[in-house]
Amino acid sequence: MTDLSPGIQKYLQTIILGMVLSVCVFPVSAQSTLVEVTPLTGSAVRGELKELSADAATLQIDGEIQTFSRDGILTIEIADREETIGSEEILKHLALVDGSLLKTSQVRYDGTQFSAETPHLGVLKGKGSLLHHLRYSEGNATTLARWKEILDRDSKQDLLVINKEESIDFVEGVISKLDEKAVYFLLDGEEIPVGVDKVFGIILSRKIGSTEAVGSLLMANDDRFPLSTLSYSDGKLSAVSASGLALETTLDDIDMIDFRQGRLVYLSDLEPRVNEYTPFFDEEWKMRIDENFDGSPIRIGNQSFKKGLCIHSKTLLRYRLGGQYRRLQSTMGIEELVGNKGHTHVVIKADDEILFEGDVTGSDEPIPLDFDIAGKRDLEILVDFGADLAVADHLALGDARLIK
Repeated sequence: MTDLSPGIQKYLQTIILGMVLSVCVFPVSAQSTLVEVTPLTGSAVRGELKELSADAATLQIDGEIQTFSRDGILTIEIADREETIGSEEILKHLALVDGSLLKTSQVRYDGTQFSAETPHLGVLKGKGSLLHHLRYSEGNATTLARWKEILDRDSKQDLLVINKEESIDFVEGVISKLDEKAVYFLLDGEEIPVGVDKVFGIILSRKIGSTEAVGSLLMANDDRFPLSTLSYSDGKLSAVSASGLALETTLDDIDMIDFRQGRLVYLSDLEPRVNEYTPFFDEEWKMRIDENFDGSPIRIGNQSFKKGLCIHSKTLLRYRLGGQYRRLQSTMGIEELVGNKGHTHVVIKADDEILFEGDVTGSDEPIPLDFDIAGKRDLEILVDFGADLAVADHLALGDARLIK
């Protein structure tokens, strides 16, 4: 704990009120109700979202109305979003105890209630006990690393994190209120207004708690809210966050509705226990995560994938499953970057059971994979040399995922 030396006390008592502005560009998207729905099993589908309830999602696909059980939906993403000119907004980073993360132009707190002004959702209001931390500054590598250290501390008091030359430091006490100009800090029974230009951030002595959530709402500007309820009809999306905040917006302002809740894990988010690469020539082609070997999104045939692995021969991967998952799903093929070139021999095993063994070439159609891996402890993927030695052997596993 940082001691409240006379120098720091004097510093807090004499600093002048101020205001710091951080600038962020938020995307402004063209209006769209076209979405891509990723189901728990099967391939993703695209259509116009007509309605979403606690039980089902209704889409219009090629002129026909289709209904999908919400329990069987992993994600609903806005498709083909077109970004236009961005707008500059004042930026502060606010976190709530339910795990909500949002950017706000202004936060006010009177000791009992708080309000946050947001670009997409307007003014959000709630109990002050929901506030966890607020960062006023964008920071740099040094200050953000120090901020994380301070966030991870176990403190029984609120923390006022102040700018200090090229770094930041903190003092413990009580945050009594916030407004657009100052953080009000109780020190030795005296309420001291600390100008926000002197403040890097504040951390209140509250724990981030686990909440019962049906899913998460991801906004176009990367704000995230765990949700307790969610519905969509007549062009309006209405939701209540896990902490009780009422949210209302349109599809234009969101990026994804995420219902995964731990039911799905992408292989690209896991660290393999074994990752052995044996080059045929001197040049190395180590596995790429969520991109192809050119740094672009993974493409197989005419399909594009945000998540996945791009693997060159000869590579051996092993992942620990621990009996936690029911199915392995992916779309496999030679990455589009190399056209119809490439020839690999692929072996996929779960424990000692061979799930797939065969050649995969650049002239093949994309290969859908969907395997039962219930009770399996380990997953092994071998991408071996094929008939063309190692030329253009860019095997891709699009949306490679484990389903619980």
